[in-house]
Amino acid sequence: MAIKLQQPILLGAIGLTFSAWLLDLLTHSLWHSSGSEVGIVGIGAAAVGASLWLRRKPTPIEIRPEASTEAVNRLLAETQQIIEHLEASGASQAVLRAKIGQIVEEMSRKAIRIAVIGSSSVGKTSLLNVLEARLPSQRSYSFQELPSLFAPDSALAPEQLATEADLVLFAVQADLTAPEHQTLKELVARHKRTLIVLTKLDQYLPSQQTILLKQLQLRSQGILAATDVVAIAAAPRPVKVRQHQADGLIQEQMEYPQPQVESLSARLEQVVAQEAEQLILQTTLDHAITLKTTAQSGLNALRRDLALPIVEQYQWVAAATAFANPLPTLDLLAAAAITGKMVVELGAVYQQKLSLAQAQAVASTLAGFMVKLGLVEFSTQTLGSLLKSHSVTYVAGGAVQGVSAAYLTRLAGLSLIEHFQALSASSPDATPPLLEGLSQTLQAVFQQNQRLAFLKSLMSQALSRLRLTPIQVLTSQTQELKLEENKVITCVSVDHFESTPIPSI
Repeated sequence: MAIKLQQPILLGAIGLTFSAWLLDLLTHSLWHSSGSEVGIVGIGAAAVGASLWLRRKPTPIEIRPEASTEAVNRLLAETQQIIEHLEASGASQAVLRAKIGQIVEEMSRKAIRIAVIGSSSVGKTSLLNVLEARLPSQRSYSFQELPSLFAPDSALAPEQLATEADLVLFAVQADLTAPEHQTLKELVARHKRTLIVLTKLDQYLPSQQTILLKQLQLRSQGILAATDVVAIAAAPRPVKVRQHQADGLIQEQMEYPQPQVESLSARLEQVVAQEAEQLILQTTLDHAITLKTTAQSGLNALRRDLALPIVEQYQWVAAATAFANPLPTLDLLAAAAITGKMVVELGAVYQQKLSLAQAQAVASTLAGFMVKLGLVEFSTQTLGSLLKSHSVTYVAGGAVQGVSAAYLTRLAGLSLIEHFQALSASSPDATPPLLEGLSQTLQAVFQQNQRLAFLKSLMSQALSRLRLTPIQVLTSQTQELKLEENKVITCVSVDHFESTPIPSI
């Protein structure tokens, strides 16, 4: 899958086109208005607002598919294809292949795995001890007590802790708190069979027990059936009993009531009898999803190593050509023609077979997104401000355009990498449309690459390249391309520039 750029690349890649196009479109509406600073303020305000909104937004609940033998086999087949791609690079994937065999064997497993989760001090250990002694021996069970929920040192979310369990007992000692309610929804969304177990029932009066049980059933309505909420007393507190003796003395002693877990035992037996096969199949599906995700991450890393040099070469060619050709305007059609080659080459890395028309459609869409999101104005004004404090011996406008071209081309390339990764990870039966989600991907990439330190580093590298061979950039290894009757632009050969590492971002 080696990628080598040999043909000359059209002027400016994405950078010059977007910068010049914005100048043409917004000459009278932005650049010559008193509100030119408002654009930057607006971008900053939008970025801050989005950041705050994302921080406050609850973690999205991942809804996993319901298990079936067909779903598991399909995931394993897709994982097999990914492994073959990885092996084509020469790396052994024996571990991943062994896990496929383990998942196949797991589908015939008979033992039921039960996990108990809950906050600290809710009686998880007592509950497990009673269950191990009370559940019938006709079926094999394995039990696991998971770490306390919401503990400060907990590195994993509850649904991640319960990945090995077929059935989860969610222990509580009162009404559900907001975090517990959210955890319950996440477990059920992943089709993790769950029962709510109200422990320490003996600590409430009979009237309170009825009210609390109904409250839990109401709170979980729409998530669990009412019969999946049970109340127990796994380790009832000892009771002081006074006995009046015949001689008139009063003798006190502590009595230890028997555990009250009949409701839970009965419900567990019923669930296992009716759903055992489906419970095991769902856990198997979870493991198949995790295995595919692991394999896909390895393939993404491999492809990214191949794709980043392509983006790097395009960004520097864009910088050099923009610096050499400070044209006042280029239209969107020209942008699609200029950026189509990079789209095609990156698509080839991710096995996305794109025609030239499709590549131009992606480039045009990306151009529109960049303008709407204000990225071109941001890059031009921010980099222009940085250049004012930098000793530049070339025309200021050309330097701004050159560095801006490199920055915008890099944003476009990184966005395409992320977008193609998402497309590659999709199931073949549910591949999303080519352009779906591209705007959101571009926004996310911009937020990751707007740090001042990175912009300064990129600017220094761009100026260093432009400063080394200014005459060659202007006069040698160039081509002319006629886009329209009255538009002829100059292209610079990729082979004219050597690749240098870019700071990790």
